[in-house]
Order: sequence, then structure tokens, then C-alpha cells
Amino acid sequence: MKSTIFNFNRKLVRLSLFVLCLSYTGAVCAQTPAPAKSKNITTINGKKYYLHKVAHAQSLYGISKIYNVDVNTILKENPSASKGIIVGQDLKIPFDNSVTENTKPVEQTKPIQQPKPVEEPKKEEQPVVSTSSSGEPDLLSLVDEKKEKEYVPSTFKSTRNINFHTSEILGRRCLDFRISHRFGPLNSGANNAWGIDGPANLMLSLEYSHDGRWMIGVSRCIENKTAEGFFKCKIIRQVKHGFPFTITYFGGVYHTFNKQATGEPVEFYNSVSDRLSFVHELIIACKVTPWLSLQVAPAYVHYNLVGDVNGLSKNDCFVITGVARVKYNKRQAIIFEYGYRLNTDYAAAGITYYNSMGIGWEIETGGHVFQLFATNSYGIMENSYLTTTTTSWKSMAVRIGFNITRVFALSKKSEI
Repeated sequence: MKSTIFNFNRKLVRLSLFVLCLSYTGAVCAQTPAPAKSKNITTINGKKYYLHKVAHAQSLYGISKIYNVDVNTILKENPSASKGIIVGQDLKIPFDNSVTENTKPVEQTKPIQQPKPVEEPKKEEQPVVSTSSSGEPDLLSLVDEKKEKEYVPSTFKSTRNINFHTSEILGRRCLDFRISHRFGPLNSGANNAWGIDGPANLMLSLEYSHDGRWMIGVSRCIENKTAEGFFKCKIIRQVKHGFPFTITYFGGVYHTFNKQATGEPVEFYNSVSDRLSFVHELIIACKVTPWLSLQVAPAYVHYNLVGDVNGLSKNDCFVITGVARVKYNKRQAIIFEYGYRLNTDYAAAGITYYNSMGIGWEIETGGHVFQLFATNSYGIMENSYLTTTTTSWKSMAVRIGFNITRVFALSKKSEI
């Protein structure tokens, strides 16, 4: 009997505790006030807002019901809320003037200053310097990273204009075979076929360039049985929208093998050095337009020995030369040249020399360049036409001549 009573009492205790918990929970819920509108009001850009601080377990939908506004309106004023809201976050709710509160709201006139994001300092881009195999920085890599220069091509179509050298250098791994011919003077009359019968002058030359920046050449000419060796180097090249000139150096050495009519050596020349002469030029050229190219070159001519045999009284002569090329279609151009001697006191007694001048027609046919022209110079080499031209245009002692050049590519890397 005791056991039954004890079991009954235990069930009664459990029931009492359950009823008590329900009563306490109802009382607590009854005492918890419903969420109310925020009393904190602020003005931002002339517009009033409630500043609502998000409480625990609140949602955007519940907040919209409190303030009787649409959820999209809250999201429009608070874009960051589209990613979700967190406890303690301040939301701007548009203020409704028709709503009155029992207590006077506290109006905050100053806008809330949002903390500015801290910007990371911009790092200056530094050029990447490559290193050599030894680990040291390779400064040449900085040069390579610069924008590649666009050089002006083909200021002239040939390494020579008529007689005068141009600023041009043969292409890489190319060999040029040149034939230069001058007939007799036109004023020699019909009996001499206006110079066709001679006396004529002929020069054959071979020129070669290995890298397209420098070239060498050898020549042989009938006049005074002269042989020539020269070196030519392009120092600076004209750049589009950059440096406006091409500067080329030319240096030549000349040796005469002339003998007496009997075949004996000329007694005037006592040694090999007496037979030598030299020419130096600094050629400055510019391709002004696609159809106009101009060039000027100061030249210095030196003879080791002077006298009656070669018609000179002084060793040195200075000349300024000018060259022009006017292109009138894709493959043809008019060419002109003139050499002005700065000193004329080098001539031997009783001999008169003239400035060299020529005008001609140039035709390009692929690997060939053909020039047909008229010039008052009998000489073809620089040590002759620059200083010892004995005929003039005024007396019509003009010679018809031509140059034919053929360029050969010597390897697959050749650039004609």
C-alpha cells in the first residue's frame, strides 16, 4: 500500500512542476514588450530617417512590419543589407511624418559619419630587371623592354647616287656587283659620236655587307689605273617620329698603278705611299617625305704626294656635297648631285678644275638598280671627281654615263 501511494505522489509532483513551468513562461512572454520603432531620428541630405539597431532574432520582414514600409525600401536605403543583417547593425528607415509617438523623439541633426575605408598605398611599378648567369642584374634587359624603334627604310635605292656615295648600306649578307661607265664629252662632235667613241672610263666594284650596318668594297678603274678599298658604316639611323637624320661614315684609300708610256714606273713616285690618296666623308641624309630624299656630306681629300704628274700643288682639299632624289612613281626617280669645293688653290699651275655636277634617271627592277645620267666628271672614284674634274657644263663638256648594280643574297638570312 505504501508503494502505490508513493507512485501516485510522484506523478502528482511531475504534473505540478509542468503546470508551474507553463505558468512562468506565459508570465515572462506577457511581460516582454513588442518591438517598437526606434526613437533615434537623424537627417541625412535633408531627409529624415529612423536609425534602427537590429536586435536578436530580428529579420528584414519583421523590421518592415514595425515601420510599415516595404522590404525593398529598406534594401534601397541600406544596400549592404542585401547580403544579410547582423545583430547591432544600424539600418536607415525612412521617417513617416504621419506616425506619432507618445514620447517626443530625439532628433539627431548631424549625419552619421561612416568610417572611410583605408586605402592601401599604390605601389609604383618597377621595371623587372633580369639577371645574368652570375646573378648580377642585366641592365641591357631594360633597353630591350622599351618600345622598339621604327627606322625609316630606303632613304636612297642604291649605295651611290651618280658618283657620290649615299647614306645607304647593303642589306645583311648581301654582295653588290657594280658596273660604272662614262663616255666621252658631248662637245667632241659627230665624228666622235658625241662621246660614244671615247675616251671612256670604266669602273668595276664588289661591295659586301655582313650585318646591314657596315660594308666594305674594292674597285678598279681605268683612270690612272687606280684601285680602291673602302669602309662604310651607318652610325645613326633615321627614326619615324624620332631622330630625323641618318648619319653614315665613309672612308676610302686609293692606289694608282699608273706607269710611263714605255711601261716603266713613273719616276715621280718614289715609294708605294707616294701613290696613295685618301677620302673621308660624313654623310647626313634625311627622307623628308616618301618621295623626297636629301643628303649633305662634308668631305676631306688628301694626297700623300703632289706635283706636275697628278696636277696638284697642295695635299688637301675640302668639299661639301649635296644629293637629292625625287621619286615620281614606285620604281623610278630623278636624281641630282653637286660638289662644292671649299678651297680651289690646290690645282697645279695652268690647270683649272670645276665642281662636279650630275643629273639622271633611276630605275629599280627588283635586284637591279639602273641609273642613266649626264655628268661633267670623267673620274668615277672619290679622289678624282671631287677634286680633279677638268670639264664644265658651260662648255657642254658633259658625259653620258650609266651605273648598273646587281645585288646577290649569300645566305638564307640575307636581307636585300
